Amino acid sequence: MQFIKRAWVEIDVNKIIENYNSIKSAANGRKIFAVVKADAYGHGAEMYVKTYENLGADGYCVSNVTEALAVRRVAKNKPVLILGYTPINGIG
Repeated sequence: MQFIKRAWVEIDVNKIIENYNSIKSAANGRKIFAVVKADAYGHGAEMYVKTYENLGADGYCVSNVTEALAVRRVAKNKPVLILGYTPINGIG
């Protein structure tokens, strides 16, 4: 059986930078947390975290502890907010 690709995504990093800078300008000095949960929605969180680090993001949002630890390896000193349920043992 042969499968045909039905969809693809092309990411323009310049647009991400442009969008971030627009948000930063509108934020009037408020903190900006980049949402990179679910591996940046399947596009590779590490690349996005590195990009947002260069842009000066104040922190990151993820869905669980495992993702938080992955972000922490790149953004060592930034806050990471877990948006999902975190079980008492911290795994999830």
